[in-house]
Amino acid sequence: EVYKELQRSREELAERGVFPPVENTSLGVMIEVGAAVDIIDDILLHVDFVNIGSGDLTQYSLAAERDFTAGSNPNWLKQFGPHHPSVLKKISEVVHAAKYANKKVHGCGDAFAHKRYAPILLGLDLDSISVPPTTAAGMYQEIAGLDYAVCKAFVGWAMFESGGRARAVFDELERFHECVKRGELWEPPTPKQSESEPAQPEPIVIRT
Repeated sequence: EVYKELQRSREELAERGVFPPVENTSLGVMIEVGAAVDIIDDILLHVDFVNIGSGDLTQYSLAAERDFTAGSNPNWLKQFGPHHPSVLKKISEVVHAAKYANKKVHGCGDAFAHKRYAPILLGLDLDSISVPPTTAAGMYQEIAGLDYAVCKAFVGWAMFESGGRARAVFDELERFHECVKRGELWEPPTPKQSESEPAQPEPIVIRT
């Protein structure tokens, strides 16, 4: 239906002489809910590019209100931000599907507008990001000082080795930035013994 409307608009504008005929129009779609991620391969058949809205995707994936994801409370930000392993996995799934289909993938929203998340967005392999003009220069400088391979390693750790703990990812992201300031390369944390070994279940006592 969208393609039909685009064609109708082209013809109408051409007839009125308002705008010359436009043949190469790119059509994209916003990916902002988990349902769209689940059918991303089907969506990619009909569009030229996708744009990941990290704010909405975070909100709907984690059933969190905007006030939680916007960082009005530090504790909420640690738990419900776009660094959450579940959100990262969804974004990564969209990126890989788009790359496989030879389609462009872009990003906008909280995860791509704050310097805190620069290592994550670089490690996720997006083609481009949209940022407010007021933060563009700072984001550019932040990205320029990052090591691509290390950012990829961080995203991999956050998705598959953090134990799904959003707070741990947030804290580790803070340590990542501290390493950059010191001119050091970030390395994954050494898992604690208590985290590396599965907890033993409590014995079940049956009383009659």
